[in-house]
Amino acid sequence: MRPHIVAVLFCLWATMAVAADNSDIVLRWGERGYVWYYNLSHQPDWLSQEEALDMVRQAAEAWQPCGVTLTYAGISVRRPGEKDGVNVVGWSEDGRAHSAWTSWRAHRDGRAVEADITLYANIFSEYRRRGLDAKLELRKSIIHEFGHVLGLRHSDKLGDAMIVRIRTRPEWQLPSDNDIKVCRELNSGAGVR
Repeated sequence: MRPHIVAVLFCLWATMAVAADNSDIVLRWGERGYVWYYNLSHQPDWLSQEEALDMVRQAAEAWQPCGVTLTYAGISVRRPGEKDGVNVVGWSEDGRAHSAWTSWRAHRDGRAVEADITLYANIFSEYRRRGLDAKLELRKSIIHEFGHVLGLRHSDKLGDAMIVRIRTRPEWQLPSDNDIKVCRELNSGAGVR
């Protein structure tokens, strides 16, 4: 193959978007930060629109010390999890093993294309049916998922928002100082203030 064709093919490969299953990529949002929309379809009826939106906004604001701006842009009818280039936080009713999930796409160099957070209404309703504080679990799950949006992987440190499963102690302030430190390290040089 001719060298110039190889160079063009390599450039195309290097800039193609990849999906979230590539664990070697750390999302980078750049100067604009993460601009997200909220979709209230399938939101549980025990949670008002205002209450849910406030909870998501507060979770995003909790990550501000990381240095990446997370900006609410309005209500959307776009569903989370669709590969449409729009960042959506929204609901689904088909959760199985997780209370929430972040799906994202990025260029191979980590420049983010999009990241959606899906909250599984049926899981939180089941928590509520079992007598758990579903709103507390929801808040902590949203904070955890915003951590993934910012490029964080799971942690094994008790008290971190990014730990898997054990985030239920109400006294834990999330995200933790360690979560913020890791986030700042990951995003240094990527428009972090």
